[in-house]
Amino acid sequence: MRVRNVETIKIFKYPFPFFGDGYLFLTIKKIEVVQSDRKGKKMAATIPGLSTLGIIFSYGVETTAGEKPLTFKQLERCSEISGITLDTEQIDVSTLEDLVSKYVPGRQDTGGTWEVTFNITDETITQLDTMMKDAKTAFSAGKQTWFQISHPNLSKAFFVIAQPGEQIPLPDMGQNEAFTGAISLVISEYKGLDAKVEASKE
Repeated sequence: MRVRNVETIKIFKYPFPFFGDGYLFLTIKKIEVVQSDRKGKKMAATIPGLSTLGIIFSYGVETTAGEKPLTFKQLERCSEISGITLDTEQIDVSTLEDLVSKYVPGRQDTGGTWEVTFNITDETITQLDTMMKDAKTAFSAGKQTWFQISHPNLSKAFFVIAQPGEQIPLPDMGQNEAFTGAISLVISEYKGLDAKVEASKE
């Protein structure tokens, strides 16, 4: 907090009894309290927004059951990642005495399934097939597979625990368009934002 002294000169026309009208000059000192720009003030956002350029989709298998994996492998040529909505269920707690229904929030529902789309090439088929085999092996050992969506300009990443299928589905194909295919994942748990883990391409 800063204190600033401000001097203001007030001029009053004043009638003097012997010399006629005159002017009386008064200097009034007042103190203004000026709020600091650095303290106690909410800073405005400096970044207007981000694009989806550079987003990386990767997966990791738990080393210790129930804990976030320490390493993640990038699944390359990912072209679209569907969002996961968290619809909150409502529980009716109304009683006979209530004239209007009353509710409390219940569980949040992810919808259960999640789709991720990739460009179809020999390399991406190999990567997806390896991911599915790794997830199946981990599941049989009581461990989960985590998926990470990381943005280059965010300090945290989104994490989802999900289980893939065992085969790559047949994609839609049309004339003169990119050859892409989506895999469907069953959501076990939406973990949300957490510290990102650098993904490798190996």
